[in-house]
Amino acid sequence: MNQKIRVGLIGSGGMAKSRSRCLKESTDAGYDIGQLTAVCDLIEERAHSAADMAEELLGHRPRVFTDYRRMLDEDIVDAVDVVTDHRSHHTIVNDALEAGRHCLVEKPLAITIRAARSMLDTAIRTGKLLGVAENYRRAVNQRARRYALDQGLLGEPKIVIQISISGRPPQVVVGTPWRHRKLDAGMGWVLDMGVHETDLFRYHVGDVKQVFGSAKKLTPARYFIDALGIKSEALENSVEDAAFALLEFECGATGVWGLTSTGHGGEATSVPLTIYGEEGCLKGDTLFLDGGRRIEVEEFYKDSAPTELKRSQFPGGLTNPVTLEQLEFLRAINGDVELETDGQAGLEAMAISCAVIESSEENLPLQIADVLQGRHTSYQDEINDALDIS
Repeated sequence: MNQKIRVGLIGSGGMAKSRSRCLKESTDAGYDIGQLTAVCDLIEERAHSAADMAEELLGHRPRVFTDYRRMLDEDIVDAVDVVTDHRSHHTIVNDALEAGRHCLVEKPLAITIRAARSMLDTAIRTGKLLGVAENYRRAVNQRARRYALDQGLLGEPKIVIQISISGRPPQVVVGTPWRHRKLDAGMGWVLDMGVHETDLFRYHVGDVKQVFGSAKKLTPARYFIDALGIKSEALENSVEDAAFALLEFECGATGVWGLTSTGHGGEATSVPLTIYGEEGCLKGDTLFLDGGRRIEVEEFYKDSAPTELKRSQFPGGLTNPVTLEQLEFLRAINGDVELETDGQAGLEAMAISCAVIESSEENLPLQIADVLQGRHTSYQDEINDALDIS
């Protein structure tokens, strides 16, 4: 039996709170292969809070650090789970890889393409695993959509649409001011939320070849607003909060993609991922086929997908996507599976988001291959220079 993998959690904010619960879910499902041995956060109180939760759920208390480098200096972790702001991803991950630790990093992979490439280079050189915590594709409905598409029920995809208009401006997005600062977030919603959607584009339709984007900053100042409607001092917003793009896929399909966190009136508008093929349409979780046939993809998946496929996608009957991404990382370290969303997958997903912004800057359609090679960096140059990303 393999020895438990010792994991250090770096960052104890919002997403980090789920990590102990996910580890317990995996253990309860028969995968007792990971142990949270360390927690690190710049704010010591927050790190202790995460350690308290781990102790309550897992029965042991991880050590607390406020400097991740000190944690790496000690023989206390085999792998790290990085859940910090975008600005610090490349620095922490590169340090951890150089120290001989496997790394799972929250999406997006990095703050710029150049930063992301440095992480992939370090992973290759050190021979350590680099995974991206991309949970959306692991949900039951997404696996079901992919299975239905793989059966060829739609024929070749021709048109792809996804639109999401949300937010309650001028409030701070999800209560985190750093998301509105270019040097901390890199970009706005198109990168932060957008990489979930670009990963799904790639998962369901295939690689994007070309992007023609338009990005705007519609709400220049953000505020915390309490229950009485009283605003805090203004927080400058230095990233886009609305982005729209025309996508050309390698398979020949054309896509329309739009998302914004600045929709006024409190009314969200959404066009779920919709794929029109030669013989029908997949809209959300329903297939509408020519001739009037209608198929609910989750039912189709449960009834028709091979048992082995379902077991591989939902080991131990687990269905929590965050638990599944964490478990895959641990199993990959043990050599039991390969990483589905590795560093390369994370790079290719974020390249689509970056292409929207760079295309908007240049007012030209851009090839994704060129964006991946760092040939369009007008917007990213300020970040690379300020953070000394070489």
